[in-house]
Amino acid sequence: MPTYATYRVEHQDPPGGDEAEQGSDVALTVDCRQVDWENYEGDAWDGFSVAYADGFNEGCERLFALSPDGSLYAEDYEYTTVDCTNLEPDVSDEADLPVDVPDFPDSTGTELGVAAGCRAVFDARSPILSHV
Repeated sequence: MPTYATYRVEHQDPPGGDEAEQGSDVALTVDCRQVDWENYEGDAWDGFSVAYADGFNEGCERLFALSPDGSLYAEDYEYTTVDCTNLEPDVSDEADLPVDVPDFPDSTGTELGVAAGCRAVFDARSPILSHV
């Protein structure tokens, strides 16, 4: 997978929305840092992985909030939010992560993390299910 470049205008003079006279200079400061998504490096990856972890925990909390007593039960075993959050996967090993840098890494990370947290205790690969 190649290294992707993400570009963001950090500053503009005159500011966006202002009119400039034809032929006048417009100064742009652009962030052109490379993001190595394949090797899980760069600011976009860092933002994504933090958001994924936060989203995962939120997904666990949402799942267990649906239970009247905050727990789920299977064959005399009580599962809690802590059991779920302890299953947080290493994001670099997740098969359903985006292969390219998403336009909004933080919100994409949160969305994918919430979904993963909600299904973690039901995932057939889950260590919890080996107890059931």
